[in-house]
Amino acid sequence: MNLNYFNQICIYGHPCSGLEYILNIVKSNFSELKECFICYKDVDFVTIDPSVLYVYVQRKFIDVIKELYKIREIFGIDKNISFEDFFKTRYCNMCNCCGSNHLELYQNIDMTPREYWEHHINTWIDVCSDNSNAITIHYERALRNVDYCIENIDKCVECFI
Repeated sequence: MNLNYFNQICIYGHPCSGLEYILNIVKSNFSELKECFICYKDVDFVTIDPSVLYVYVQRKFIDVIKELYKIREIFGIDKNISFEDFFKTRYCNMCNCCGSNHLELYQNIDMTPREYWEHHINTWIDVCSDNSNAITIHYERALRNVDYCIENIDKCVECFI
């Protein structure tokens, strides 16, 4: 496998989508990588660079939201919010990040968790369909079959060799 065409691999996804797992698969199987990292940015803030391979990790909403709820305080989300309220409240109305050390990922997002998850996935799916250097990996499928992840990256890279 020759990844020399790409300067780096950027692994994107909604927080709690299994990005660390996919990063470990990539680093373990593509030793010639120059740089590989995780980024949580919305696609709206990403400029697609042809020398970068973009891997978007997609995970089922209910699994993402359960994990995110467990670590909500990291993102400045009110620790006292119930799961039911968390599920239906807009992020901007449940974040209290001002002047804190929290990750300020959600403070300006005027969407519920489900709306934001859908927006995140749909915008990245559009990017992946419009750019040959961007692919989607399904987290649940990669859990069952690591080769699925490796093969998808291989197929993408073959287009550039």
